[in-house]
Amino acid sequence: MPGVVVGSRTRSRLLLWSLVGLIALATTITGLSYVSQRRGMEDLRQQFARRGFIVDVGAVQRGPFGTTLRHVKVGLKESPGVTATMDPADVKAAIDGTGAHQVTIGGIHLVLTGEPDALFRSLWAVTPWEGTTATWRQLSIEYSHRLFGTLVLEDVHIERADGRFVVRAGRVRLATALWRDVAFTIGKRNAMIEVGLGDAAGPTAPIQLGYFPSTGVAAQWTLTAAHQPARLFADRLGWQLGSAFDQTRVVGSLTFIVPDDKARPLRGKVQMVLDRWPRPPFTEPDALLGSTASFFAGIVPSDDRSRWDLNYAQVTLSLFSMMGAGRIQFGPKPSITLDTKGELTCAQLRAHLPGSTYLNQVKQFMEQAPASGRAAASPRTPHGGDRLPDPVRLRLQFAVGRSENSDRHVAWRLDPGCGLLALSTGSFVALDLPATR
Repeated sequence: MPGVVVGSRTRSRLLLWSLVGLIALATTITGLSYVSQRRGMEDLRQQFARRGFIVDVGAVQRGPFGTTLRHVKVGLKESPGVTATMDPADVKAAIDGTGAHQVTIGGIHLVLTGEPDALFRSLWAVTPWEGTTATWRQLSIEYSHRLFGTLVLEDVHIERADGRFVVRAGRVRLATALWRDVAFTIGKRNAMIEVGLGDAAGPTAPIQLGYFPSTGVAAQWTLTAAHQPARLFADRLGWQLGSAFDQTRVVGSLTFIVPDDKARPLRGKVQMVLDRWPRPPFTEPDALLGSTASFFAGIVPSDDRSRWDLNYAQVTLSLFSMMGAGRIQFGPKPSITLDTKGELTCAQLRAHLPGSTYLNQVKQFMEQAPASGRAAASPRTPHGGDRLPDPVRLRLQFAVGRSENSDRHVAWRLDPGCGLLALSTGSFVALDLPATR
């Protein structure tokens, strides 16, 4: 029995010393981990400082195997237009002292202001660190510019490829417009910053946005659309065109000049050509209106960017050239209006109308009118003198809005003259404005 008692005491002492040893080892490892995390955080701060970052941490929670940072604000010394907010950021440094770090971020909100060329240079200079792995669950980007206000991208993924940023965003918001599942590339070609929108990237993208930096007077923004189906083009911009546009193809550009002097107003212009556009249900519409239409207008944005006034608007058809004005209204109830009109003399109609019923009517009218010795025949006035007949006038009125009470129509009207009868229609062409919030 005494031997049994001695053996039990021995095992108890061995267990006690083993427990003490484990506690000591755990304490040592924990102490080394604390030291390693502190050294790792200091090393990470030095890396940020060497690369020109300014870091402001709202709160720090240290642990033996990592450090949690909250309300972290990061900026670039050389680029005040780039700031980011991260919350939370969990930082883990390797215990072996290799300097490797693992950073896990809950959410990043990147705020950009200023001109695109300076921002591109600053962001492209931010290269990944060797030995440091950073991941984040959510990334959003907010970019503000005096031309269009604030652009917000949510659920963003960014990659580098062939000298360009490849950006994919789950949602893109601009004022009240909303786009989903947007992909585009951002690169630099000579002095121009180039953004490619659509199925292809870079110079082959069907829609390209180019930014030309100022050389001391003004900068220029140009949106260019390659020749493509009109419904596909409109869909990329968040618009919905009706089936009347199934055969229509479009090409065009939108340009804005942004003066360096903020006291000077912004100015822009839009140019567009449409092939096989939806004509009104006139008899032989190709003879009178043609199958190709071009549109040009000067743009004067309002001070708050809520409205674009379309000055010097011109619609050019195969025969008629119509002048007028219009307006694009943004906001909760966006709308587009356009009113243009043009005219042609009887002689011009006879010279340029293709073979058609319209040409026969004009010829018959001029042959029946008494000769006046002038370029065109003319009927006699009640006072006995000869005069030229009134020209034929064509008018186009376009209106579409999101409000339930808004007009939604394309109206054509041809006044009678030169043997032509009056023609008019108020046909509706299905068109939806960009989606609201």
